[in-house]
Amino acid sequence: MTETILVPLDGSVVSEQVLPLALKVAHGLHASVHLVTVIDECGRSARQLEDANEVAGTYLAGVTAPLAGAAVNVTACTVAGVPVDAILTEAIAQGAGLIAMSTHARSAVATWVLGSTAEQIVQRTHVPVMLYHPRRAEDLPLAGFDVVLAPLDGSAGAEAALPLAKKLALALRSRLMLVQVAQGHALSPMWTAYHKTGYADAEQYLASISRRVSDSGLAVERRVLIGDAATELLTLASRTPRALVVMSSHGRKGFSRAVLGSVTMELVRHASQAVVVIHPDTVALTGVA
Repeated sequence: MTETILVPLDGSVVSEQVLPLALKVAHGLHASVHLVTVIDECGRSARQLEDANEVAGTYLAGVTAPLAGAAVNVTACTVAGVPVDAILTEAIAQGAGLIAMSTHARSAVATWVLGSTAEQIVQRTHVPVMLYHPRRAEDLPLAGFDVVLAPLDGSAGAEAALPLAKKLALALRSRLMLVQVAQGHALSPMWTAYHKTGYADAEQYLASISRRVSDSGLAVERRVLIGDAATELLTLASRTPRALVVMSSHGRKGFSRAVLGSVTMELVRHASQAVVVIHPDTVALTGVA
């Protein structure tokens, strides 16, 4: 079955920066891409909604026109409603297996703020969400992936991301890097036998996960880091620019506030790569076992 990747756009250049990444993933998965712009109904008259819909339709036509000859089938539509509700409804209607969004954008075409909308969507859907945080409007992401980075913490919740991480690594012909962060610092006098045991346990754990996900044609790497989880993962990501991060929205500690696990949120906010966030109860994308 062909997958669909839903890409909400608000009319801004920044919101479009996730599109090359979505197209790359779609090509690897033999998926289609469906663009949607939501016309926020709040406070608008019928005439204003009609005018806004015309502007949004013209905008989407301009985005899709250059993609007419692409290897990926791209469709687009406008919908009216409350942005989060409308996006989630469209995801269901399209049978989307992935939602891809920039996390910070706002334009005159759609008055809703994409960043806050993205967080709410992650909270409310079991569809995996690929979030990309552009630094500047002129910055373009690297439209290719050499490695799929899968952070783990030893919990079943974190491991829920593994099926999709494996599927994407195979589809994108990338390496799969399994990562766990052990507490402490090897050069610190506080680096005790307890910490050394934790490091060894992490190595054994990743080895067992590697055996579980091994597949012909899939190169699996293991990396145990030492220190603060968010800091070490961000450092690793900065040294792996052509990476796609795939991780669960919560693992050992559950949800932080009502949004994302704290480490996941730090990566979404500060990593230069796209981060695919998966709810632990998700069977991510059709065909993932």
